[in-house]
Amino acid sequence: MINLTQNTVNNDIYVYVNTMDPSIPWEDPSFLFGFKNSYNNQWSYVVPSIISQNSRFTVFGITTTSIDQEDPIDGSVALFPSGNWTYKLWATDEPTLDPDFGELLDEGQMQLVACVDETAFISYVGDNDSSKATVYLTRDCSGCLVWSTCPDIFSLVVVKWNECNYLTRDCSGCLVWSTCPDIFSLVVVKWNECN
Repeated sequence: MINLTQNTVNNDIYVYVNTMDPSIPWEDPSFLFGFKNSYNNQWSYVVPSIISQNSRFTVFGITTTSIDQEDPIDGSVALFPSGNWTYKLWATDEPTLDPDFGELLDEGQMQLVACVDETAFISYVGDNDSSKATVYLTRDCSGCLVWSTCPDIFSLVVVKWNECNYLTRDCSGCLVWSTCPDIFSLVVVKWNECN
């Protein structure tokens, strides 16, 4: 089993296979990882870099990143959601994202670990006061708070309803929390719009 962490450089992927084996048909092969999501059965492919290798195992490196920054041929891929995946490793003649042209070297299980908790545990204590209702915003990679519109985004930000009155829209059009009382671009938000 191999373990990967989301949104980070993973340079410690140990696969117990001899990638220097003379039976591999290419003199200087490239390699291809395929990761199959156990939730939707979709495959993601990435060409890893070799960190080190010997006759017992090979250490590979890949970068897990957001979908708008992935470059699978150059070793970066977007993988989500976290959880159990399966993987396959192929040797190929040249860098490619097509496993049909490769020779299967290894397959097994992969655990994808979230870089932040996917859900927050919120215990409600108190009366049924609507001014203390919890709403959910999504913090994107730039740190900007945006309304959550996609159910598979796990970086939820917990805020209280009465804090929604202090959202401001900055110059880029991004909703941010107001920290200065003399900011006049306050955004009026009704409680039911916070969902």
